[in-house]
Amino acid sequence: MRIIVNPDQLHQVAQQLHRANSDLRGASSNIGRIVGGMSLEIRARTNVDERAIAARRQAEALAERANSLAHYLEECAEAFQRADGQGLGIRVFGDGLGGLLGRIGAVFGGVFSTVLSGLGGLLSPTPVSGMTQLLARISDGSVLGVSTEAKDYASMRWGEKLDELERLEQEIAALQGRIPEGMTLENVRARIADLDKQIADLEDKRDEAGKRAGQWWNRIIPTWPLSRDNDGVLWRVQADKYEDQVTDYEAQLEPLRQERDQLIQNRQDLETLEMLQQNHSTLDQIIKKGDDYVLQYDGMIPAPGMDNIRGKPGQLPLDAPITNSADDRSPNRYQDVINQFGVGNNPRYARDSYTYCNTFAGDVARAMGVPFPQKREFGMDPKDRATIGFPQLYDYFTSPNAPVKAVDAGWQEVSASELGVLEDHLNRGKMAIVVNEGHVAVVSPGQQISNFDDIRIAQAGATNSNDLTLAQGFGKTTSPKIFIID
Repeated sequence: MRIIVNPDQLHQVAQQLHRANSDLRGASSNIGRIVGGMSLEIRARTNVDERAIAARRQAEALAERANSLAHYLEECAEAFQRADGQGLGIRVFGDGLGGLLGRIGAVFGGVFSTVLSGLGGLLSPTPVSGMTQLLARISDGSVLGVSTEAKDYASMRWGEKLDELERLEQEIAALQGRIPEGMTLENVRARIADLDKQIADLEDKRDEAGKRAGQWWNRIIPTWPLSRDNDGVLWRVQADKYEDQVTDYEAQLEPLRQERDQLIQNRQDLETLEMLQQNHSTLDQIIKKGDDYVLQYDGMIPAPGMDNIRGKPGQLPLDAPITNSADDRSPNRYQDVINQFGVGNNPRYARDSYTYCNTFAGDVARAMGVPFPQKREFGMDPKDRATIGFPQLYDYFTSPNAPVKAVDAGWQEVSASELGVLEDHLNRGKMAIVVNEGHVAVVSPGQQISNFDDIRIAQAGATNSNDLTLAQGFGKTTSPKIFIID
């Protein structure tokens, strides 16, 4: 069996293993806290210190193994990325990444079982069950609850791709606002590792002091010179000295733990940010390659049957070969809907005593599956299916007294100052029209809009063309309105 490796997936798993490393070190630290909170009498009677020290060492070993595996996966991911960039097409044979994670989980499980047996019930059931679930997630390929299955951006619909890109940008911005300026993942990981060593060293010293405080002979041997104590004994004993050391070590540990806890949150944010930025880059490259829908018509010659002039000058609606629905919009699909009518060379829209801008806009709208009123719908003739003309069409879009209103059908006006909204709408493959008191045109998809007059349109009218500017179609002295619809 051949498995294609996704380097981003390997990076994500490596990040989860880095978290597992820190979580296990945190578990080791928590063991020390639990033991430190026990009375010295109980610790001496149950010999808990030695068991806790053994368990902590096992946890630290497991953490180090997680860290090593994380670095290994990162190196593998970088190697695959370099190979992919050179077109080498590296593949992994065998059981693939899922099998690798399963083996990691099995190794971790064996070591962690030893840790649990060493604790002998010191930890509450919640951490124990949580760590067991962690290992289960590692084994089934979803480390720490984060699925290792990368999103298949290429198979998303065009609108879904744009929505996902927008979501990623919002999440990236939110994380960047939360992460302190200048903080890097490398520096945070290095500082956490340094704190782990400091904390482990202090906890070892505290545990040793606690162990000595619990030894029976230190509980009876006085310190010299003799001095009173407030614990009911006539004088301070050696155990009091070691208890003071335990207290002092705990005081030193607390700010280090707080700093570490904050850095762990920062690290998680930075790792998530890195993953989101990688996903954003991948998706952005896919989008920049363009819509994968292949145009069937070039806009020069109408599709078969789209030159039907029946009813002219009140042409009846057509059954267009290219249609589109709101759940599958894309710029190329929208463009192909326009192209199939070949407006510049189509007798259906050829100028005679009339012009046929309304007929063309209505044909495009119906093929896009959006409402555009017919004469019978507007109350003009109960049997006439032709598209309404002017002034009724302008009333449909602008008048509150029209018998049928565009706003009720889902059309929304976009002002000349909202060109970014219009550009985003068009690049999602959604329809827009431009209309004034006597003319209407279809706004073309897939364009960058810098100013109102240069908006690209397709129209029938005084000039029939698949590609004009708004100024060429309407003139610069008019003030047409723009309407959009999903």
